[in-house]
Order: sequence, then C-alpha cells, then structure tokens
Amino acid sequence: MRSQDQMLAHLQEHVQSLHKQRQRDLEIVDRNKIIMADVVTEDMGTRLDRDRNNEVGKTIHAICNHYAYQ
Repeated sequence: MRSQDQMLAHLQEHVQSLHKQRQRDLEIVDRNKIIMADVVTEDMGTRLDRDRNNEVGKTIHAICNHYAYQ
C-alpha cells in the first residue's frame, strides 16, 4: 500500500506529464479546494482562490452528491 506522500508524488508526476503533453494549466484540488497537485508547484498546499462563482465548489459538491446517493 502506498503512503499518502507517495500517492501525492505520483499525482504530481501525472499532472506534470499531462502539462507537457497538452500544454495546459492543471490543478487537482481536494473537497476543501486545497491544491494537491499543480503545474505551478509553489501553489501546492494552498487554497484555490480563483473560483469565480464557486464553479469548482459546485462541481465538487455535485460529484460528492452523485456518489453518495448511488
């Protein structure tokens, strides 16, 4: 079983790989909008503050509700 640090490192590698392939900015956040992996590594561990109209929050909420009711 992988430790949380190993999983986060693997996630970060995946984000960097996708960025190189697609030339896109990419962030992965948890349900509290804490950045877990990011192309801009300095942002990792900080709270996502660019969420106009709470779009990310609404998406997270919708996904959590979808799986909670299945």
